[in-house]
Amino acid sequence: MIEKMNETDYETVKAMAHKLQLQHVRGREDIFDPAYEEYNIDSFRELVNSDNKMAYTAKENGRILGYIVAEIINLKGVFKKTVIVYVNDLYVAEKARGRHIGSSLMARIEEDARRIKAQRIELMVWSFNQEAIAFYGRLGYGIRSMIMDKVL
Repeated sequence: MIEKMNETDYETVKAMAHKLQLQHVRGREDIFDPAYEEYNIDSFRELVNSDNKMAYTAKENGRILGYIVAEIINLKGVFKKTVIVYVNDLYVAEKARGRHIGSSLMARIEEDARRIKAQRIELMVWSFNQEAIAFYGRLGYGIRSMIMDKVL
């Protein structure tokens, strides 16, 4: 069941966010800090009570199996004035993968994006994360731009 994230989800989401961080560390240890913590209790409270953030958990029998966090961004300036929803984090516990939890969480964000009349949903995937690239491709996401780097 997909539910709005709330303050009681803090410890589990914090632990899952750390696992997500460690996945990134394994992929690019030259960039990602293994000690980084995405949330503290204050930032988590701000997240779950924010009007411009979308935060949901997927639960089964009261247990969190995954979560998603997105934000509403109003673009202007060099870009045409537009509203986008940017997916910051999507994580599904390893034992729960393959059960359509990630796609259900993404569908909920898409529903919200349509409700607020956003023009598109954006997200970023690191090139080492081929599993995520394939997942988002199956959901209809395509590459719009690429950031390239050269490690010195």
